[in-house]
Amino acid sequence: MNLQELLDKQDFYDAPAVVTGLSAIRVRSVAARRAVRLSPDSCLRIASLTKVFTCIALVKTMRDNSIPLGTSVIELLPDLAPDWRADVRLTVEQILGQVSGLHESVDSTALAPLGDGPHALQEAARLVMGTGNEHEPGTHWSYYNGNHIPGRCGPRRPQLLGYPRSRRPSGGLWSSVPDLLTVGKGLLADRALLDDIRRPRTTPDDPLVHGLGWALGPSGQMYLNGRLPGYAAASGTCRLPPYGLRGQPAARAAKSFTGRTASTRRGGRRMCKPYLRAHAN
Repeated sequence: MNLQELLDKQDFYDAPAVVTGLSAIRVRSVAARRAVRLSPDSCLRIASLTKVFTCIALVKTMRDNSIPLGTSVIELLPDLAPDWRADVRLTVEQILGQVSGLHESVDSTALAPLGDGPHALQEAARLVMGTGNEHEPGTHWSYYNGNHIPGRCGPRRPQLLGYPRSRRPSGGLWSSVPDLLTVGKGLLADRALLDDIRRPRTTPDDPLVHGLGWALGPSGQMYLNGRLPGYAAASGTCRLPPYGLRGQPAARAAKSFTGRTASTRRGGRRMCKPYLRAHAN
């Protein structure tokens, strides 16, 4: 049974359109089911899957510039020092790992008046860091969109992957299933980057195991989902042994994505174009 047949057998209730993809053993499949105009290459809002790209862009940029992930955030954002109320020991990997312990008071309502663009991101980071800490950094996991905002600011911004600076770093990007599969393939091909991303940053007392941008499953899989009004998205990546779990040839990589939308948009800003070109096909 192929991917399209599997998709057609699923019940997605009121979803007017679904796109899904799988990449395994150098074979890529993309399928779509729609009641609205949609193709497998359509750009859809990916909600919190944006965090994956924020993390990849920042971790890769820091690595290429020999900046340790344990560097304190305030060291990279000195312009925010006058309004800084967060713990000065807070590190980059702690904010990307959702273990910052920051007080979670900055939401979409607080950010909306700031508008878009680099200045808005800088002011958003100022708000996030000005609220202080509720927990000691590294001791408490909590899913907070504000954690990813500081990663897009300051003098050492992650421009290497072509990340669009005007988009919200926690959930503001559009993409297609083929692009998401390409990013998963590229991540699996870069062992050093993969090791940095998937190393757990949580404690045994936390409700799940979390790396940088991804939740981590018990068998080595990495997964994340996101939701916005009218949209749902999910992505998963895993790397299996050469002969799988039962002695059968196994996929080195498997990535999937589903999208739900009441309307589609072509020409939405796609993500990380140099990175996508490097790992296409």
